[in-house]
Amino acid sequence: MIKNLMLVVLLVLAAGAWFYLDQLGKEEQQIAHQTRLEMVQARAEGQIRTARAETAQAAFKANLKTDLAECMLATEKARADFLVGQLQPARRNSNQFTLTQPVLDQAEISVHAGQAACQMDYEQKLATGA
Repeated sequence: MIKNLMLVVLLVLAAGAWFYLDQLGKEEQQIAHQTRLEMVQARAEGQIRTARAETAQAAFKANLKTDLAECMLATEKARADFLVGQLQPARRNSNQFTLTQPVLDQAEISVHAGQAACQMDYEQKLATGA
């Protein structure tokens, strides 16, 4: 009788232990599943942030290139305005105008200096991100 009673107690203890370990396993699986879901969500959020950053970076570069092009055009316009202001009537024909070589050289120097300033400003803004 004691053997049977010990056997029943051992079976109840084994069943209880098996049930307890089964519950622990289920909890671990649930925790692992939740962790996987959080990881997928974090990855998706990271991809969204990366896409937004890339879009902002592309827009920033496009704006800088537009600013550079406008600066270059302004430099060319300043050159043209300078040359128009320096036109002198030709000696033989009053309907024609001429420009002296020093004036042309000065205009070219001004254009190159202006374009270099535009390029340096562009590179500085690109490097600093401002």
